[in-house]
Formats: sequence, C-alpha cells, structure tokens
Amino acid sequence: MSMIRLSLFKDHLFAPTSHGSLEDLDYNPRKKEKHGRLEISSHYKHTGHPLADAVKAESDLDRYLAHKVSEVTPDLSENGPVTVMVNGFLFDPRQAVTRDPKDTDNPHGRIFHFNDNVSEEVRHHTTSWPLRLGFQEHDRGEHGLAVAFGWYSQPGFASSLISHFENFYARAYDLAQDASWPLLRVLRALSKLDVLAGKPIDIFCHSLGSVVVVRALATAAEHDLPLLRRIGRVIVLGGSEYCDEARTMYSFVRDSLKRQDIDQDGGPCFYNIVSRENAVLDILSENFGPRSFFSNTQVIGHNGLKNSKHAERWIDLQIDGEELTTWLRDEHRLDISGDNPGEMWDHWYYYTHRGNMELYQRILRDQNNWSVAALRADECPEGAAAGWLGD
Repeated sequence: MSMIRLSLFKDHLFAPTSHGSLEDLDYNPRKKEKHGRLEISSHYKHTGHPLADAVKAESDLDRYLAHKVSEVTPDLSENGPVTVMVNGFLFDPRQAVTRDPKDTDNPHGRIFHFNDNVSEEVRHHTTSWPLRLGFQEHDRGEHGLAVAFGWYSQPGFASSLISHFENFYARAYDLAQDASWPLLRVLRALSKLDVLAGKPIDIFCHSLGSVVVVRALATAAEHDLPLLRRIGRVIVLGGSEYCDEARTMYSFVRDSLKRQDIDQDGGPCFYNIVSRENAVLDILSENFGPRSFFSNTQVIGHNGLKNSKHAERWIDLQIDGEELTTWLRDEHRLDISGDNPGEMWDHWYYYTHRGNMELYQRILRDQNNWSVAALRADECPEGAAAGWLGD
C-alpha cells in the first residue's frame, strides 16, 4: 500500500499499525511488524544542538521512513506525487480506528482511509483524502506515495483551562505549534532519501494543520535548511494560521531560497484555498486563538495572504467566489464550492465537496498546467474578497 502513517501525541511520535492504531511501545526495527514510539526530541531546543545539526540527527524516524519507502520503491511512479497530509482541529490519534469512519476521531480512521461513501462523508466530514487526491490503497506506488501525519488536536475543555489556563482552541493552537518540529523532522527524513531524489515533497493540510505547516516551513527557511528546495506544492484548506504569521513565513522562505540560490523551479509554492463563508474560522480562529486580544486576528483561510498577487510563490483561491467558480467551470469543467448555506459545516466543505478535491488533485498531478505561474498566465481569478464592513 502506497501509504506511510505517522501519529503524534503531544511530545511523542509513533509509527502506528498498518490501519492507524497507536500502540505505546518502543519501536523495534528488527521486528517484522514495525510500529511503536519513534524516538526524536520533542523540540530541537531540547537536543542541546543547533537546529541545523539537530535536524540531521539519525533517528528511528529516519530508519522507519527508509524501510516504508523501500516497500513501494520498485513501482513508485515517476510522475506520481509524494504528498504529506496534515489533519486539522479535533483529532485524536489515540482513538481506535473503526470500520465506519464517522465512529472515530483518529485521523487515520476518519480522513486518512480509503473508504468511499459519498452519502455519509459530507454529513460526517469523513472524506478519504488519499482516495480523492488520486492515491490507491492496493498499489505499490504506481499512483504516488502518501504520507499521513496525524497529530493530536483535541485537548479537553476542562484540562485546557485547569492545566494550561487557556480555552480549548488556544490550547490546540499551541499543540499545532509544537507539532511543527516533528513535521520538520519528517520532511527532512523524506528529503534525504535517495530513492525520492528529484521528486518534490508536496504538503496538503486543513484548518489548524496550517499552523503546523507554516511554522515548520518558517523554521526551515529561517535556518536555511536544504530541505526547503525539495518542498513542492503546499495546498492549504481553510487555514487557521494568522495572516501575520503566514506573511512572515513567506518572507523567510523567499529570502532563504534566494540565499541558497534556488530558482523559481525549486522550493515551495502555496495554494491557499479561501472561503469567506466559514463560521468555524469566523467564530473560533478569529476570536479564541492565543493572540486574539493583542494583535491582528485575521486568518489566511478567511482573508488570504493579502497582496498575494505580488507573491510569486503564493496564490489565494476563493472557492466560494463567483468569479473563480465560473472560471473553473467554463475553462476546466470543474464544479467547486465553498458554501453550504445555513450550515456550520462549511469548514469541512473544502474537502467534502467532490469537485473541490478534484481541483486539488489536478494541482498535485498536473504541475505544468496548474502551477501558480500557469494559473496567472491563464488569468485565473485570485484573491479574497472583502466584506461590506471590511474583513
């Protein structure tokens, strides 16, 4: 199966079982069934070494990923993407994986599965990410390689207040920041595998997963890590990360690529999928995040990067905007939508609506026609509209 699974619970990164269940035991590479706790420091500052040295340290994670990739190498498609998928808010990888995706909040069971049930997935937001992005369960890499990074984003309401003096959403945001270091280690480990040399490593994330991704890439860029040249398309759905943080990350990436002499053909390009009608972002992200009362609270999934038309590596695509919806329908026969009127479920409509997932699949699998430069050359409508009273 062309799927590599990883689970992060707070400070501990695990290789789960083949279906995504987490077992709290030490990873033993000599065992036939390779799963368990992968020993990496929870943050590079805890290693006692500069980041550039800490990220290079050989670990169980490196050995695990090398083994899993070797299983699909013989049939790994030359054109198939290598895509790291990062879940958003309200997931717990400790929960059991169930036969029915709606019965678990383990991201491996709820969204990183291969079940296909269109009648249920919108109601319970259980769409199969790998399936809808074009990966196949029973191949050995013929359609590419998916890496499922499932992280803990469901802190309890009471424990957040009692133990951390925060509301549960602000606590989840903190956990997202902490998860950026393990994700960075995963990206580094993938980037140094010889069998993946020359293949960009794409990233696909939703909601609070954007915080994990933005912070990981900001750290990589700030320290000029070579892995930055290996990152490809970064697709962000309904991002909960603040616009200020995303702009800072983008400037770090731009400057680092310049210092490393990496041209436009290398390094990350960002596809920021925006919906103006998104009650979860409006209510939670822009009111209950850790910075809400002290600075700008606008988030990229609602407002875009701002001035993204001048950013060569970033494009905001508003999927509930009439111009983009019409353009994609007329020019590419794509049915996209960002609005499920009268419902709170707009926040998951980014991936529960089949047409939206087809758009993301094309971005991942047809780079020449769906690059940021190609979209602009075709006069693709971009940007996030402002409301009557501003943002």
